[in-house]
Amino acid sequence: MRNLFSYFRLPAEDETGQKYTAVQLLDIISKRSKRKFSNTSSLTFGRMLNASGIRGMHTVNGNVYELILR
Repeated sequence: MRNLFSYFRLPAEDETGQKYTAVQLLDIISKRSKRKFSNTSSLTFGRMLNASGIRGMHTVNGNVYELILR
């Protein structure tokens, strides 16, 4: 989760963040950190996002998380 908050932050009460899937978040982190993640990592990462209390919404494209890119 430490890597996530190096690249993203939670929106403030009066802000609207961009919506990302777990796969999109891992892709951005992977490109910026030069680290590769497997497809199974995205499932685990999505569970970690939910467990950490990050707002998730279920859509037709899967679960999305509202964050702001740093």
